[in-house]
Amino acid sequence: MAWFWGGRSKGRDALVFFANNLPEYKENNIVVTSGSPTVDGTKNNNLSEWISSYEKMFNEKLEADLGPYFRLIYSIIRHIEKSRLSKIDTEDERSKLVYSKILRAHLNSSEVKLLMFNCASIHGKSLKGWVEKHSLLRHITRDDYRDHKLIVGEYDPKAFRFDERPTRPT
Repeated sequence: MAWFWGGRSKGRDALVFFANNLPEYKENNIVVTSGSPTVDGTKNNNLSEWISSYEKMFNEKLEADLGPYFRLIYSIIRHIEKSRLSKIDTEDERSKLVYSKILRAHLNSSEVKLLMFNCASIHGKSLKGWVEKHSLLRHITRDDYRDHKLIVGEYDPKAFRFDERPTRPT
C-alpha cells in the first residue's frame, strides 16, 4: 500500500483510498461523446479502453494489495458454491445464499465498488458470475451506481438486486 501514500493508511482505509482513485466515468459531469477519463487523465471513447486503463492500473499499482483480497473473496464464494449443505437441492441453494449474504454484509461500499470494477476486467472474470448470482453488488452506493453506468451495464441486474429487501415480522 506504500505506492499511494507511503504506508500511512492501512486496512479498510486503504480500500477506501483505492476505490476513490479508480478510473471514473460520470455521465452527469462529463460529456459522454468525448469519452471518460482514464488513469492518466486522457480521454477514451469506449468501454474496452476504459477497462484496459483499470487493468493497467491494477497490474502496475494495485495487484500486490488487492490481488490477495479478491482471491480471498473468490475462495470464499467457490467454497460456498462447491459445498453440499443439504440433501435437497432447493434447501442447498437457500443455504448457499445464507452464507453468501454473510459475506455480502461484510463488504463496505468501497469494497463493493472495487469488486464491481475488478469483475468487469479480466482479473475478476472467473468471479463475476458468482457476484451476479449472489447479488454481491447489492450495497453499492447510489452515486457509484449512477456514476459508473458503463460498468454497471456489464452486469446482470441481479448482481445489484435492489428489489430484494428483508421482510419484517408482523
